[in-house]
Amino acid sequence: MGTNYHDSRRIDNQLRGRAGRQGDPDESRFFISLEDHLIKRYDIAQLIPASKFPLKQEDPVNDPAVSRELLKGRRIAEGYNSDIRRQLWKYSFIIEQQRRIIYNKRQDVLMDTVPLVLLSSKAAERYDALKAQVGEKVLQKVEKQLTLHYINKCWADYLDYINYEREGIHLVVIGKKDPLAEFHKIAIEAFDEMMAKIDAETIRTFNTVAVGEDGIDMVKAGLNAPSSTWTYLISDNPYQFSRLSGLIKAYIRYD
Repeated sequence: MGTNYHDSRRIDNQLRGRAGRQGDPDESRFFISLEDHLIKRYDIAQLIPASKFPLKQEDPVNDPAVSRELLKGRRIAEGYNSDIRRQLWKYSFIIEQQRRIIYNKRQDVLMDTVPLVLLSSKAAERYDALKAQVGEKVLQKVEKQLTLHYINKCWADYLDYINYEREGIHLVVIGKKDPLAEFHKIAIEAFDEMMAKIDAETIRTFNTVAVGEDGIDMVKAGLNAPSSTWTYLISDNPYQFSRLSGLIKAYIRYD
């Protein structure tokens, strides 16, 4: 027995004809209210003629026309949700590409698959001085420590910033700009700045931090690993994606 429709017909179809936790074959019946979350959220009741509503709230609604209109409304809602998913994918696509770039960079440093030459070329004076004291092997370890630290930190800061920008990107339509294009522009510029900042912070810290025979004491130097991890998530924005009411009105007008 089902007590409501889900946003997706796929879910309801999976539940039909199943019984118990094992999904044994059986029969199904759905009891739907015109005040269900799905119907109220998407204003599907607008599709139903007033003459089809019961005179009393507690009276059952058995008119097949009501069921047909509810299913039509749900198809509109499914199309709306599908459009949101497509829009969100467009926003998340560039971030996923950037995540792969930074992940590969981090893996290269972590697994020693590429030579580390930043400090020897950009901070040569201190590098040569420390090389005579602790040896080049220790300095390679130091560069690895600092690079990994700032990759993690700068990527977390970048996600924080890009999430903030994403929350308000819909406002650019006031200036007759395309939110997606503007978001891509912001993301690309911020990512390039982040990559440059990783190198800059690595060099700056190397020129000031204490280096011993075991490398850098990261805790003592205040370079602790972050206590939490950022994950970039995006959700639908009601200002940018809420077109359903217009779709339903258009359907009522032209059906």
